[in-house]
Amino acid sequence: MKFTMESRLPCAPELMWDRVADTATFRLVSAPLMAFLSLDPGGFPKRWTAGGTYALSMRLFGRLPLGRHEITVLDIDPSARRLSTSERGMLIKSWKHTMQVKTDGSEGTLFRDELVVRSGVATPLIVAGAYFFFVYRHWRMGRLVRDGRLFT
Repeated sequence: MKFTMESRLPCAPELMWDRVADTATFRLVSAPLMAFLSLDPGGFPKRWTAGGTYALSMRLFGRLPLGRHEITVLDIDPSARRLSTSERGMLIKSWKHTMQVKTDGSEGTLFRDELVVRSGVATPLIVAGAYFFFVYRHWRMGRLVRDGRLFT
């Protein structure tokens, strides 16, 4: 099952692209709805690395354990401003996620998430949860950009 979500953000695409590969941004735009804790020795790297695999613990509202989650960064393409991952977890058999940053035709940014989930009979439930999470992430990202807190 596949879905795409796009948001227009009032910032330069170069600034937003710089944040996409930053692991602190991943955690910031997910909080406080979801908390991701690194299970890797040394914790999160500063930036995602193509070919890297990262083990995480997911927690709803920072407290309710949702199990282990693994992110493998498949590709980071700076010229296309695109980052693609392959992920899996407790109920998630296959989660292919692509984030892309483009100019919105003016001075802003078009941020796009594309997600393909395959998890058998659990797929509709996982997609519903992912959709809600992505709506939250896009809302939070927009708020952080407008408040000037994403680029500090």
